[in-house]
Formats: sequence, structure tokens, C-alpha cells
Amino acid sequence: MLSIPMIALLAATAAAAPEATVEVAQPAAVAQPEAAAPVYLIALLDIHDRETYGKYGGGFAEIFRAHGGEILAGSDSPDTLEGDVTWTRTVLIRFESREALDEWYYSPEYQEILKFRLAASTGPLVVLEGRAP
Repeated sequence: MLSIPMIALLAATAAAAPEATVEVAQPAAVAQPEAAAPVYLIALLDIHDRETYGKYGGGFAEIFRAHGGEILAGSDSPDTLEGDVTWTRTVLIRFESREALDEWYYSPEYQEILKFRLAASTGPLVVLEGRAP
């Protein structure tokens, strides 16, 4: 953006030499940092001990939020289009990056409650790399 003194200087220059062309350079585009691709975690859990799993669930939310996680969906009775559901809970989680997911999963706070989930359930946690916006 041109300042008032710069506009006055350009006007004076143009008045003094009407045939002269004054070129004003456009500001260079500011490069935007490339956005990291989100990462999704799908948990397919077969919970066999609800009481012990409750100890996991009781500490989960605070730790999870502190690391920027977002639960996109979760169900104990998902609608199935094909195949048989052999697990009791399905959860879809999103993190801004793989680094954020790893910081959450390997944090000492999460590792402390993870023992309850592992004792109370079985099933895979699947990580999917999302696409950058």
C-alpha cells in the first residue's frame, strides 16, 4: 500500500514529466507455510471388562484434549454395510499431524492409563494419513 507522501511524490513526478512512466513494484507474495496433513486413528476395540475399561475412560478425555485430539465419531453399535462387526467399540479420532498423535500416545500421562485399556480390551488401532488441505 502506498503512503500519502509516496503518492504525492509520484503525482509531482508525473506532473513535472508527463511522458515519463513511473513503475511501482508490487509487494512480493508472502509464502504461506504448507499445512501438515491431518492423521486419523481408528480404534476397533473388543471390550471384555467394562469396570477396568472405565478406569481408562475416566482419565482419557483430559489427556486427549491436552494433546489436541478430536473424536470425530464413536459407537458401540455401528451400522455395518458389509461384513461382521467382531468388536464392541469403534472410534474415529483426528490429530493435526502424526507428531501430535505420537506426542499423545507416547506421553507419560497416556501411558499411565493405557494399561487399563490393554487389560480390559483387545483390538487394533489403525493410523491413516490424511490429505493436506
